[in-house]
Amino acid sequence: MKTFQIKLAEKKTKPPVWKRCIVPGGITFSQLAVILEAIAETEVSEQYEFEFYQAGIQLREWREGEQAVRRYNFDYWCSSDTYIDDLMGREPWFTFRTGKEKEYRVTIEKCVTDEKPYPYILKQKESPDSRTWMDVEKANQELRGQFQVTYGDPDYRTFDELKQEMKTGSFGLRGAEKPVSRAERNEKSSETKLREFADLLQKHLAENRNAQERYTRNPEMAEIMSSWTKEELKSLAEDLELKGYHSLKKDILVGKIKEELLKPSVMERQMMMFSDEEIAAFESVLKTTGYYPVRKDLELLEGFYNLAYAGIYNDNFAAVPDEVKKIYKKVNTPKFRKKRKTEMLREK
Repeated sequence: MKTFQIKLAEKKTKPPVWKRCIVPGGITFSQLAVILEAIAETEVSEQYEFEFYQAGIQLREWREGEQAVRRYNFDYWCSSDTYIDDLMGREPWFTFRTGKEKEYRVTIEKCVTDEKPYPYILKQKESPDSRTWMDVEKANQELRGQFQVTYGDPDYRTFDELKQEMKTGSFGLRGAEKPVSRAERNEKSSETKLREFADLLQKHLAENRNAQERYTRNPEMAEIMSSWTKEELKSLAEDLELKGYHSLKKDILVGKIKEELLKPSVMERQMMMFSDEEIAAFESVLKTTGYYPVRKDLELLEGFYNLAYAGIYNDNFAAVPDEVKKIYKKVNTPKFRKKRKTEMLREK
């Protein structure tokens, strides 16, 4: 069973007060809020909030007539409609606020397989000056009794509905065997709307430019590197472990670096360092004679530009040199793709 190991640390406590716990996957953020409030031994409140700062997402209970988006740069997602698996599987941490009382930084340490279908505490640290916790064994008995998860169909009940059921003496949570989040009540922030509009506009402009001209820009690796400083070239030469590069003139150094980067073994090693998302962006450009990528793809292509495997012009037009295409075709074999996939899985 998929579970998450988390560290829940109460903010503004010195020395730090925290608990390291296991929480089950396949539950909604409403269900997680019920669990975390019990683990944190805090006041029960449906006024809680999850905030994933890096993703720009806040999750709360949905309330009729209430403004869902509270900050211009944070999207709103409905807690009872959203399963934890996706966000907690890709984000490193989040903030959990329990009403007006407490605020916690929750670090998602790892995703683990566990046969225990309930949350439990692995370790905790308290401070006599700021906070003392219930005994771990006793706390785990209560967590097991109240929050044992039975997996089946999705359960989109709200925090209040879950707590009301528990008040009747009916304990336990229903997890989803195949968690599917609903997005009908989610709302985008102003920043997200502007970003999407900008990407749409850039795509539209690129399509217009594509219709007006057949791109004939054919960058060469030497041309790309010629715009770099001598120090940037030396840094790359050092990374490539080239010998005797310090005394070389710039044009000679460019040639040496190009020769090294076009070795199939070197290109394979460099390509192993990129994520699947970065490789996908690179291959999208490689399959064309060049185009204007959206902003996100430009960011993903930056690492390839730093190796002169892709050229990015001042107007954000991107293209892959023919000499790079030729070697990549040799490198990108089924064996190589399998090796990359194995390495990616190992890193996860």
